[in-house]
Amino acid sequence: MSRKIITECVHPPIPMRYNDWRATREGDDEDYIVGWGATEYEAIADLLAEEGAAHDEAEARAARKAAP
Repeated sequence: MSRKIITECVHPPIPMRYNDWRATREGDDEDYIVGWGATEYEAIADLLAEEGAAHDEAEARAARKAAP
């Protein structure tokens, strides 16, 4: 079962509004994968994309290790 996605409106004190929302997985600390976006939906989509990219990179590293 996948861990719950947690979103938070951080609304930093800057004039740009494209990183107002942060999305993480339940139980992750700040050093883990984070999604950012102007809306809650965009932050979740960014989180899922970042998780996919991390998974692809891990698979590529494993394949390079396994290659003769």
